[in-house]
Amino acid sequence: MFRDITSVSRLNLPSNLVGLAFIIAISLACMGLFGLASFTAESRTREIGIRKTNGAGILSIMQLLLANYSKWVTVAIIVAMPLAYMVGSKFLARFYFHTPMPLWAFIAGPVVAYVIAISTVSWQSWKAASRNPVDAIRNE
Repeated sequence: MFRDITSVSRLNLPSNLVGLAFIIAISLACMGLFGLASFTAESRTREIGIRKTNGAGILSIMQLLLANYSKWVTVAIIVAMPLAYMVGSKFLARFYFHTPMPLWAFIAGPVVAYVIAISTVSWQSWKAASRNPVDAIRNE
């Protein structure tokens, strides 16, 4: 009638491992994206400085830097959606009791990925856009 507490914790172990792997994967992706954004901002320092001296605002420079990343995230979402649907339907077809794939997962997944990518890149973009343009031009 009563279960042993160790048998309950063993049942949750695979889901805990999947959650931990998800957190590690998201963290690694954010670090890679942050490094790529910092490299891009650093390599375009002179361009950003010239744009700021010509009157560009912080938001327009952030849009310039974020446009490239949002384009690639959109392309990745367009490629991943049909692939995720095909793999998910093949996986669920193997079970005797079929369950429909939830539509919210196909909406929430790309939205979360887009928000994480834009928030990761926007910090570096804001940092690059708010720097003093004289320092950027003087160092070049």
